[in-house]
Amino acid sequence: MDIEHTMQFILEQQAKFSADIDVLKEAVSRQGENINRLNVAIDEVIQSQKKMNEYLGQLTEVVASLADSVSTVEAHEQTTSESLIKLTEVITGNERTTSRNLTQLTEMVGGLADSVSDLKAQAESDRAEIRDAIGKLVSSEEETRRFAIEIAQLVKQHEARISELENK
Repeated sequence: MDIEHTMQFILEQQAKFSADIDVLKEAVSRQGENINRLNVAIDEVIQSQKKMNEYLGQLTEVVASLADSVSTVEAHEQTTSESLIKLTEVITGNERTTSRNLTQLTEMVGGLADSVSDLKAQAESDRAEIRDAIGKLVSSEEETRRFAIEIAQLVKQHEARISELENK
């Protein structure tokens, strides 16, 4: 009778061991799925970071273009200043020279006005590009935050499952 009891005990232990193995297999399978989701999330974060870097590069180009536009405006401002000095000299000269110089100056000022108008249009275009790039940057940052939260949640799930397995 002692042998029967021992055999019964061994069979019960074997059944329990088999059930525990099945539970462990399921847990390992879930962990594999979680790791795959985590890898996908990490890849998405990497892609998001690449987009953010691209937008930052675009923003840098727009800022550089805007700086060039400012330099052009400053150069035109210097030209305008020089033209005003010439105008003062012309006014002090004789009438015929004054008339000729005023005509030349009018042409120069008209050209400058066209240039300033072009620069204003370019500045507006640059501002629109900057706003667009900043919008994309903010969107990319929000997406990165969302992925970071998802990753943190997956890590917590992963740690909890590992703790469960270790406790068993």
